[in-house]
Amino acid sequence: MKREKWKRVEAIFNEVAELPREQRAAALLSLASGDQDVIDEVTTLLLAQERSTGFLEEPALGAAFDVSDTGRHEDDLLGTTVSRFTVRSRIAAGGMGTVYRATRTEGGFEQVVAIKVVKRGMDSEEILRRFRLERSALAGLEHPSIARLIDGGALPDGRPYLVMEFVAGVPIDAYCDEHRLGVDERVALFERVCDAVRFAHQNLVVHRDLKPGNILVTREGVPKLLDFGIAKVLSRDAGNAMTIAEERRLTPEYASPEQIAGRPVNTTSDVYALGVILYELLSGGRPYRFETRTAAEIERIVLDQDPPPPSVRVARLDADAAQQIAALRATTAARLIRRLRGDLDTIVMMAMRKEPSRRYGGVEALAGDLARERDLLPVTAQRDTFGYRVSKFLRRHTAGVASAAGLLLIAAVAMGAIISAADRVRRERDEAYLARDQSEAVAGFLEQTLSEADPYLSGPDMKVIDLINAAADRAVAELSDRPLVLAGVRSAIGRAYLGLGRFDEADAQFTAAEEVRGALLPEGHHDVAESMMDRATLYHATGRSAEAEPLIRRALALHERERGAENLDTARALNDLGAVLRGQRKFDEAMEVHTRALAIRRARAADHPLPVAESLNNIAGVQFAKGDLDAAIASLAEAMEIRETRLGPNHALTIQTLQNLAVMYGYAERFGEAVATYKTALERGEEAFGPDHPAQAITARNLAVVYYLTGEYAPAEGLLRRALSIQQSRLDEFDPRRVTTRQYLGLCLSRMGRHAEAVEELQRVFARTAEAPHLARLRPAAGEALATALESWGRDEEAAGVRERLAAEAAAPDGG
Repeated sequence: MKREKWKRVEAIFNEVAELPREQRAAALLSLASGDQDVIDEVTTLLLAQERSTGFLEEPALGAAFDVSDTGRHEDDLLGTTVSRFTVRSRIAAGGMGTVYRATRTEGGFEQVVAIKVVKRGMDSEEILRRFRLERSALAGLEHPSIARLIDGGALPDGRPYLVMEFVAGVPIDAYCDEHRLGVDERVALFERVCDAVRFAHQNLVVHRDLKPGNILVTREGVPKLLDFGIAKVLSRDAGNAMTIAEERRLTPEYASPEQIAGRPVNTTSDVYALGVILYELLSGGRPYRFETRTAAEIERIVLDQDPPPPSVRVARLDADAAQQIAALRATTAARLIRRLRGDLDTIVMMAMRKEPSRRYGGVEALAGDLARERDLLPVTAQRDTFGYRVSKFLRRHTAGVASAAGLLLIAAVAMGAIISAADRVRRERDEAYLARDQSEAVAGFLEQTLSEADPYLSGPDMKVIDLINAAADRAVAELSDRPLVLAGVRSAIGRAYLGLGRFDEADAQFTAAEEVRGALLPEGHHDVAESMMDRATLYHATGRSAEAEPLIRRALALHERERGAENLDTARALNDLGAVLRGQRKFDEAMEVHTRALAIRRARAADHPLPVAESLNNIAGVQFAKGDLDAAIASLAEAMEIRETRLGPNHALTIQTLQNLAVMYGYAERFGEAVATYKTALERGEEAFGPDHPAQAITARNLAVVYYLTGEYAPAEGLLRRALSIQQSRLDEFDPRRVTTRQYLGLCLSRMGRHAEAVEELQRVFARTAEAPHLARLRPAAGEALATALESWGRDEEAAGVRERLAAEAAAPDGG
């Protein structure tokens, strides 16, 4: 910011800060005379002042660097050496860190870098975690348009730092204005930014704070992406969704609706921010303006208001302002409006759609449409109609078809009107037929498949998995010409695979069904919601509840809109949402949605009793998590009565309820009832699932724990080895369930006096918890178990060494 403007900001801040809070917004608007940059800077200072004086409310979701903290105080890092670099000056400071300019002189050359350090007083565990995350995010990003990570470490006082490439440049919007770049030149520069973001996404990094200030353009015209301070590295086997409910350090003007609402974030959130940046580069203004910058105002505007397209924004300006904007783009206002109207408007607005699923699926799709627009080809963001394709053809071949163009466009418009009218009639008629035909076809296929499982035809040893595999093969062979029916069959087969613990096979079936339904059905269709539910169920079953939640919420919204708030499909979505919320330890939210689901289901219990049992079973899980064991046992007892009556004793759902009831008995220290119930569940489970199902491993391990607690170590060992054998064949060696089973085995062996075997097992567990970050939460218990086993073996010095190591790791700045 220039010195003159900063003086104005400071003067207005001093005047407004003296006013009561309710009068500040109006005074700021008046004093700033509509200058949005001044308004934003003064608002940032006011927010910083409120935070520093203990103000408890959070009036805004985020702000840019706090210039009030830049260069005003003595800095103990100036002139010191960090790593191999001498700190020369402070560049900027924000709510999380301070950025310095530093140099290294060596071998006759000088290297200039930027060093980012956590601010004193801000080095909490959460801030340290963010910095460690930033360091790992940047380490893998080698791209000409991404500021390179050079080094990283910790200062003597424990504060982490990053050494990054120093970028001598200006924000992309200022660069474009200073060089008076035309629309095409701005788009070309923006496409280079897209390439950098695409590269980051391919390396599983989402920026989450893209804005002009984080995109500097060098003197040579090269854009550089900065500040991955709130980037999130995506696990390669965990999909591409993440939640930021706990992370609200963002810039509201460029933050996506899901970020503002604290919902899960993925690569399409960066697509949204890129859309906002492109909007600003083309039209000279941002899509949204905030007067008070309160959380309520920001959420209301970003989540509910639709901004005008870029061309409309320019057209609404007064003549002088529009001409100023156009002049910075080397054109006139009229020409600028014409240039933006059409495909550029459409591309920008698609990137900024509020629903992530309706935006471009990735940055490459956005960049591809910009390239197609430049080449006068149809863009994917535009509805692909006959009239639209004709208009693109005419623009490319104006001279050769000038006379025919008018006739062809008239015909196209007429044809479009006829087709539209016919579509309305046909759609109302065909939707019911489509649903009926699909249902009948799927039922017929499955009935035929089951009939072929007759033991007289297939032999007495045919297993369920063989039947399902045969059904999957037949479906592709016989239903390829009926894609929606095939999708329905695939969905059913996927659920069967899921029930057998065949997660990869289930994933393949669900993916194939999703692709067909997504291509052939409208977004709000019931079957599209069903595919979301299938995918969410798979994620939840494989321990990825955070990824399941947004899918279920979308499906729930579709069911509520299309089928009503009291529909059984709505109740099913609510029930599944409660399960994934419990998986994330959001117990109060889980109980709320489970209670809603149960109320809907009880109202229809006469005709549909089994859904009531499902809700009771899941409510028991929440009651257990909240420590109300008596209520949990009562809920499960009612669920058991319904399921045994309706399904029989050996049904999978009845067995599930038995397993859950046994867990409750164990925690209530009703060990006799727990052992009897677990044994029954194991016997029935072997008949229903087979001996190698993952559910059998869990039941066997849980029964072993009861035996361990009651001092019956021999049967406990046998059950733990059985569970471990199943898990070794079905689960990764770093899966927490497998690691926990091995730890129990080590403890059991120690109690039996088999010290060498026990220590070997527990050392293996302790090593695993150091090798995999997601196992870090298990490390203290694993270390204590190892130390206890060593003491039992008389190796007290080694036990003390393990405990000292744990203490050192706990005291270390990075937790180890």
